Amino acid sequence: MRQKKIRNILMTLSIIGIIGTGLGAILLPKLSSIYSQRTDIKIRMDVLIFLWISMIPLCVMLFEFYKMSKSLKDNLGFEDKTIVEITRIKICLGIEFALYIFGIARYKNILTFIILMGIIIIYVFATIVKEILLDGKEFYEDSRLSI
Repeated sequence: MRQKKIRNILMTLSIIGIIGTGLGAILLPKLSSIYSQRTDIKIRMDVLIFLWISMIPLCVMLFEFYKMSKSLKDNLGFEDKTIVEITRIKICLGIEFALYIFGIARYKNILTFIILMGIIIIYVFATIVKEILLDGKEFYEDSRLSI
C-alpha cells in the first residue's frame, strides 16, 4: 500500500513539474520584470534565453519520469521500455549538467536556482530508480519461490 502511495505521488509530482515548467516558460518574461522592479536588478535577455534552453531537457526528463511513474503504478516498472526511459533521462541529465556548469560559470547570480533544480532532479530520479529496484527485487523473490 505504501508503494502505491509513493508511486501516485511520483506521478503527481511529474505532472505538476511539467505544468509548472510550462507555466514558468510562458511567464518567465513577466516574472523577470516583476523581479527587476522589486529588486532594482535588471535581468538580461541572455539569462532568460539560458533558462528557456535549460527547460527543454527538463521537460523531456519530467515526461519520462511521468511515463516511468505510470508504469510503476501499473506494476510494469521492470520491463525493457524502462531501460530506454532511464537512458533518455540519463542523456537529459548529462545535458542539464553541462548547461548548469555553463550557467554557474557564466551567470553567478542564478547559482542558487541552478543548485536547487539539480537537487530536485536528482531526488526524483533516485526515488524512481529505487521504486524500479523494489519491483525487480519483488520479481526476483517471486521467481526464487517458484523454483
